[in-house]
This record gives sequence, structure tokens and C-alpha cells, in this order.
Amino acid sequence: MVEDGKIVNIRQYLTEQDRQTKYKGTEAERKALEKSFEERVAKLKETRSLDKSVKVEDNNITIPGVSDEELAKFRTKIIEYTRDLNGQMSQDNKANFARDTVFRSFMMFKTWIPKQVILRTKDVTFNIEKGHWEYGRGRAFLKTIAFVGIRNIHTIQDIIAGNEAGLKKLDEMLKAKRDDYFKKTGEQLIITDEEFYDLMRTELTNQMKELKLLFGILALVFAAGAAVPDDDDSLDDVTRNRYKYLMKAMNKIQDELSFYYSPTSMESMTKGSIIPSLGLLLKAQNILSSVAKESYGYATDDEEMMKKAYPLKYTFNIMPGFYQVQTEILPFFFPEVAKDMGIRVTAEARQN
Repeated sequence: MVEDGKIVNIRQYLTEQDRQTKYKGTEAERKALEKSFEERVAKLKETRSLDKSVKVEDNNITIPGVSDEELAKFRTKIIEYTRDLNGQMSQDNKANFARDTVFRSFMMFKTWIPKQVILRTKDVTFNIEKGHWEYGRGRAFLKTIAFVGIRNIHTIQDIIAGNEAGLKKLDEMLKAKRDDYFKKTGEQLIITDEEFYDLMRTELTNQMKELKLLFGILALVFAAGAAVPDDDDSLDDVTRNRYKYLMKAMNKIQDELSFYYSPTSMESMTKGSIIPSLGLLLKAQNILSSVAKESYGYATDDEEMMKKAYPLKYTFNIMPGFYQVQTEILPFFFPEVAKDMGIRVTAEARQN
């Protein structure tokens, strides 16, 4: 919406307005104010959101009272939020890792990794583009656990709830953070108490949501694994392949979520599953090996060896588009052809 000639995010605007009073009142008043937050957001959306303010004249869109400078700032803010969602980085953000040829090759198809890791591990910093403070939710979570101790981990719930016990603990954490920041930089951390309260409560809430989602997906994967179909001859190939395909999809989601928490994620990078250069070398090696095996079988008149060489399968593996056809289409529509080519649907979600 437009406020004082600036385009502002409604939620951010209300949060900043509430911050001026909610931590000065009682716990009951604070809860009542936070409970009415969504209702007040909806009301402002209905009355003051941008779609109520913009004007279309002669195929041009104008926002009364908003300067070109403010429009440029709004555009920059949208781009920054989009980068957070899809893992893209600005030229300044990616300058360090983009200079390294090997690292750039490693991340050819995983360019979202550095940005998403930064979002979870960054220290307290003010984002100029967005106009508010940020703290990596993973870092904030681990720092909180380290500060309160494993035995007092329930304190995290007090912090998220914003009750008196939680705010008292946040005061202690902020004092320690300011001291640590001064030792590292020689400067004062200028974040206010209220801004730090909201920042920590938001990031801890987001981290808890991500962990709940991760454990929920893990439970779903375990449940699906328990429902594995029997390997008897009465089960047709199409049904078996469908099950494995669904398992693969769930495992893929689980792999993406657990990437930041599982120590095996980095280990898998050394096997060519994430590093494309190593993956291509392994695929090329498989092609040469299968061609050599079929040639030897032909020379020795060994039909069994020729039948199990599968050179066409390994050739398709290295060709974009054909690989997806042979793994995602053939087993479901032409299971016999897939079987003759040695193609098997797997429930494992390989990171590629």
C-alpha cells in the first residue's frame, strides 16, 4: 500500500507500528494485539492495497503520490524477495564463488545452494534493499540452543510466545550479541530491543515450521516404505513402477528439505550426483564399458553378455531429454521395452 509517498508492505508496516507499543504493555495486551494482526492486515488489503490506488491511463499505470525513485526502490525490493525464494544471487552476492572455476562447475545445476545456505546461516544484518533486519533462521536456532542449553530448550517456546520469561531471555541474548558484535567489528550493533525481539521470534518460528515440515515428509516416506507392494509375479510391472515413481518423488522432496541438515548431502557431491562434471565422466565411462561388453559378446558369440550390455540405455543417459523419456515414460507406457533395455524404476531420488 502507499504510505507517505512510499510503497510499503502491509505486514511489515503493521509490524513496525505494533512494535512501538506491544512490548511496553502487559503480556495479555501483547497477545491481544498479535491476535488481531491478521484481521487488521485483511482490512488494509481491502481498503488501501495497491490495486485500489493504481490508475490506468492511456495504457500507462500510475500510482498517485509515488515518485519514480520510490518505484525503483519497490522494484529492487521485489527482486530481492524473489531471489530469496528461488536462490538467485545478485552480481555482488555471487562474485566470490563465481570467480572460482571449479566451484562454479560444482554448482552448475545447483546455483540456488549458496543463496539458500546464506539465508539460513547469516549473522544479524540490516538488509538495505528490503529495509529490515535479517538473521539466518538456522543460525538463530542453534545460537539460541547454545545460549539456553539443551536442558532448557523449552525456553524457545517462551521466546516464540513472547511471554515475560521469553523476553527476559532475549534481553540476555541481545546483550551478549552486542558485546560479541563490538569485539568483532569495533562498532555498536544499532538494532533496537523491539526489533531484536521481533526478529528472533520470527526466525525461530520459521525454523520450527521448516523442521516440522521436514519431519512430516520423513514420516510420509517411512509410511510409504511400509506399504511397499509384494514382489510376487501377480503384480504387473506398471503398478510396481508407479509405486517406485511416487516413492522417488517423495524422496526427492525429502532430499531437498534435508539438504541443509544431513551430513550425507555434502558427501553425495563427491559422487557426481551434484557435481555435473563428475557425473558426465561416469556416464561416458558407462557407455564405453557397455559398448566394449557388447562387442566382446558379439566376438565370442555370447548372447547373454550382449543382452545385458544395454549400450542404448547408457547412451540415452547422457542425452538431455532422452534420459527423462526412458526413465519417466517408457516404464509406464511400454514396460516390456523398458525391461528389454534394462531400465528399472528406482525409488531413490538422485540429486542431479
